Amino acid sequence: MKKMIRIVSCVILSLIVLIMAVMIYSGYFRDRHQGKNESIAPEHSSDTSHTAAAGSPETGTEEKNIILDISSDFEFAYRCGTVEELKSHSDIIIKGTVMARRPWVNDEATIGTDYTVQVEECYRGEMKKGDTVTVSNLGGDILAREYFEKQDDPKAEEFREEMEKDPDNTYVRFLCDGAWLPEEGKTYFWFLEADTEQENVIYNPVNVYEGIYLIEGENVNRYMPDAAEIPGAANFENQMSLSEMEQRIIDGTENQFVDKNKYFPETICKK
Repeated sequence: MKKMIRIVSCVILSLIVLIMAVMIYSGYFRDRHQGKNESIAPEHSSDTSHTAAAGSPETGTEEKNIILDISSDFEFAYRCGTVEELKSHSDIIIKGTVMARRPWVNDEATIGTDYTVQVEECYRGEMKKGDTVTVSNLGGDILAREYFEKQDDPKAEEFREEMEKDPDNTYVRFLCDGAWLPEEGKTYFWFLEADTEQENVIYNPVNVYEGIYLIEGENVNRYMPDAAEIPGAANFENQMSLSEMEQRIIDGTENQFVDKNKYFPETICKK
């Protein structure tokens, strides 16, 4: 009998321990789940304003009703992990501030943005300080009614119906690999390719987001997707000091107006 009592006591004790473990685990899981929801909510409630670091979106001052977020997984013909690699693919290299943005959608329902950029420094090309250049790039947000004029995919019908409820305040957003979008009033280094096949020359950042570095104080950084998915990404030059970036661009740049004795040249392009 005593043996039976000991067995029953052990079983009861084991059940109590199991119940306590389940309660603790349930509370932990609930807390983790709530935390995850809080971290992703701003991505679906903000406009195109983003933080500079690592391309993480942040809530902007102007709320936009994004009814459709379009994701992408880009496969580039080549990667530009270093400044030297970016320079080798660039026709124009400038430091410039975004003065205006104009979103667009083409006949294939691809969303992009034209940026009016005022040049502060030109390191390669024929621009000078104070000039403006239009940089066209993939990604942006646009009024949903403009997007659905080009989009006829039946899968988008439910979003079209949502748009019709408020056609002047519903937007579709497209982010290339999740990359943040350049913002008005902020200054960037732009590594640009010239598309001369069009009637007018169009300038595009090298590899969409690889050729854009945001300047924040004395540092610069660019967006880069999950490094684990990109071979060699551990050695990519995604962040550095402002002075190092300037010097890295100037070194080896073939331009007759480069004065390498001046650390911050007023202009090193044709006048």
